[in-house]
Amino acid sequence: MKKGRIVTIIAFAIYLLLLVWVVIFKTQIGLISFSIHGWRAPINLIPFGQPLMSNGRIDLSDMIYNVIAFIPLGLFISMLRSPKKGWIAVLIGFLLSVLFETVQYVFRIGSADITDVIMNTAGTAIGVLLFMLLRRLLKDRTEKVLSIVILTLELIFIFGYGAILVMN
Repeated sequence: MKKGRIVTIIAFAIYLLLLVWVVIFKTQIGLISFSIHGWRAPINLIPFGQPLMSNGRIDLSDMIYNVIAFIPLGLFISMLRSPKKGWIAVLIGFLLSVLFETVQYVFRIGSADITDVIMNTAGTAIGVLLFMLLRRLLKDRTEKVLSIVILTLELIFIFGYGAILVMN
């Protein structure tokens, strides 16, 4: 196995752990209550049906965060699989998102929302398209460059979040 592939796999593993920590555990450290919403967990099956209003204005930040969080998934799956089958990466992003929303609903640790599934899947698709574009530009260096960039961003996130926790 090439060194570049090992870096990609390590970066992907770290990404998946961070994604679960952010989406499922809401960046909590330690045990969290699995009954945040009481007996009935909220579920929204109407796309874009939840109010987008916050403090009297439209707030799209949650949808934007969902897209951004899943872009690396599309990049990683494209790096580790054949980029010619980008639909497989998008399908994996969709299924992972459905799994996350189901876990949130079953364990009542968040609201299950179809809009999140749509935005997460869109983020995965953007990641696949971004990989295809970068592959045309960077050729054989694409995986190496992307792995290093994403790993660096992951470390910044981890240490940045750790610094925030220490200061509080």
